[in-house]
Amino acid sequence: MKRRRFCEEQIIGLLGEAQAGSPVQALCVTHNIGAATSHAWKRKYGGMEVTGARCLGALWEENAQLRRTLAGLSVLLSRLTKPNTKTPMKTALKNRATLKRAGLLPSSASLLLLVLTALSLPAVRAADFVWIDTRTDQWTTGSNWSPEGPPSETDDAYISSGNALVNYVAGYADRLFMRNALEAYEDTHVTIQGGRLYTNYTAIGTHLGHGTPTVSVTSGDWENKGDISVGQNSWGRVNLSGGEIYVGEMMAPWTPGHVYIGEFANGVGEVNVSGGQLNVTGGSIEVGMAGQGTLTVNGDGIVRVATLNLANGTGANGVLNLGTSGTAGTLVATNGVYGNQGGTVNFHQSHQYSFGNQLSGILSVNQVGTGITILDEDNTYTGTTTVSAGTLLINGSNGPSTVTVAHGATLGGTGTIGGNTTISGTHSPGNSPGLQIFENDLTYENGATIIFEADSNTVTGRGTNFDGIDVGGNLTLNGTVTLILVFNGQGSTVDWTNNLWATDQEWLLLDIGGTTEGTLSMGLVSVDMNGVLLATVRPNASFSVTSDGQNLLVSYNAIPEPSILTFITLAGIAGLIARRRNGGFHKREVERA
Repeated sequence: MKRRRFCEEQIIGLLGEAQAGSPVQALCVTHNIGAATSHAWKRKYGGMEVTGARCLGALWEENAQLRRTLAGLSVLLSRLTKPNTKTPMKTALKNRATLKRAGLLPSSASLLLLVLTALSLPAVRAADFVWIDTRTDQWTTGSNWSPEGPPSETDDAYISSGNALVNYVAGYADRLFMRNALEAYEDTHVTIQGGRLYTNYTAIGTHLGHGTPTVSVTSGDWENKGDISVGQNSWGRVNLSGGEIYVGEMMAPWTPGHVYIGEFANGVGEVNVSGGQLNVTGGSIEVGMAGQGTLTVNGDGIVRVATLNLANGTGANGVLNLGTSGTAGTLVATNGVYGNQGGTVNFHQSHQYSFGNQLSGILSVNQVGTGITILDEDNTYTGTTTVSAGTLLINGSNGPSTVTVAHGATLGGTGTIGGNTTISGTHSPGNSPGLQIFENDLTYENGATIIFEADSNTVTGRGTNFDGIDVGGNLTLNGTVTLILVFNGQGSTVDWTNNLWATDQEWLLLDIGGTTEGTLSMGLVSVDMNGVLLATVRPNASFSVTSDGQNLLVSYNAIPEPSILTFITLAGIAGLIARRRNGGFHKREVERA
C-alpha cells in the first residue's frame, strides 16, 4: 500500500493557512502538491478541526468493515437460498467454510446485531438514472430515464444525448453528470425554462467525445449546493440569459460552493452570463483550473463571487470577458480578480464602464472595445496592459504592468502607472482636467498626440485647473508628436477677453525626472467657452512649447517679439510711402493732361 505523505493534522494545518489568507498557489509550490490535490483536500476536510478529521477517518474505516461484512453476507444468503436438490447441506457447509477462511463469518450474536443494524440504516443511494430520450422532453417524465424515473435528490443522473427540459416543474438529482456525445450528430443539453433544478454536484463535459454539453438557464432557478465543473475533462458550457444560478448552500451552515471552468488538463469550459444572476456563496470561480476556461459577462448579466481566479494551475488558460462588443455586464468579486501566468481580462464594450474589482497576480489586461473603461481600484498585477481601441482611464493604479496604447486608442485618467509606457495613439491625461503620474519611462511614438486641457483663466492649480503629466523616468518623443490645446471643455470658463490673456503666461505640462529626447510640436488651439477663436480677440497672440532645461511647458505669447513688431511697423510705413508716391504721380499726370 502506498504510504501517505500527509496526515490529517498536516492537511488541516495547510487548509488553515489558506483560509487565513496565504495564497493557495504559493502553498502548493512550498509543499510540492498539485492544485488538484489541494482541491480534493478542501472538499474532504474543509471546515474541520483535527479531532473531527480523526473521527471521520474512524467512521470511514468502520463503514468499510461493515460494507465488507454485508457483502459477504449477501453472497452467503444468495448461495444458501439457491435451490440445490442434490447436496444442500454439503453446499451450505462449503459456503460456511469459505466465509470463515475470509474472516467474514461473525458469531451468532454479532450476526443478529449486524442484521438489525443493516435493517435500520437508510439507503445510501437509490439508483443511478440514465437519460435515454434523444429528443427534447420533460425531466420529470419517468419513461425518459433508465430505470424509470425521474431521479430523486439522492440519485445520480447521467445525460449523454438529447435535451432534458425543466419547464415549470422541479427536477432533482444528487449528482448530475453530462458527458460528451458518442456520435457526431448527437448533442447534450439541460434547459431550465421557468422551472427549478436542485443538485448537489454537477460535472459538465466529463468524457472526450462529440459536441459541447450545455446547461441553459433562460428563466427559473438552478440550485447546486456543492461544486459545478464546466468543461471538466472535455468541452462543456453554461449559458445564463435569465433566472438565477445558486452555487453553495443558500441557508445555514452556508457551505461554500465553487465553479471550475476547464477543471482538468483536457477540459475546455465556458460560462456565458448575458442576463440573470450567477451567485457563488462563499467560494470561488476558477477560470482555467488546469485546462482552458472562459467567463463572459455581458448585457444584463450579473456575477457575484468572493474570489475570481484566472489560470490558477500550471499550463492553464483563463479568460474573463467584460462585454462582447456591446454592453458589459456586472461583476462583483469581493476579494478581487487574481491571475496566474495565462490569465487574461478583456474589456470589450461599446459604452462607458467602471470596473470596481481589484486586479492582482499576473494578468494580461486588454481594452479592445470602442467604449470607455474606467479602472478605479489600486491594482497590483504584473504583466501587460494593452489599449487596442476605445479609451482606458486609469484612476487608481495598475501596479508594475507595462502599458501599450495603439494608434487610434486613448489613455487617460488621474492615477499612477508603474510600468514603462509606450503611446502611439492619443494621451489625454486627467479627467477634464487632471494629473497623471508615470513612475518609469514614457515614450511617444511617431504620430502620437497629447491633449492639454485648461478650463480656467489661471496658471495655478496644476491637475485641477489644467492638465499635468509627471514622468519619473525618461521621456522619449519619436518622430512627430503633436500637442493639441483644449480650452472649451465641459465646465470651462476660459474667455479670451479676460485680463489673463493680455500678458505672457506659462503652464507646466511635463515634469520629467530623467532625460528628454525629441521635440514636441504645437498643433491646433480650440475656441474659448464662447466659441470664439483666439485670433479674433487677440490677433497677435500665440502658443508654443518651451523648456526650462528639464521640463516642458506650454507658453502663451500675448504680443509678438519686439523684432517682429519692428519688422511689421517698418513694412507698414514703407507701404504707406509707396502708396503716397504713386498717388502723387497720377495726380501730376492728370494736371498735365
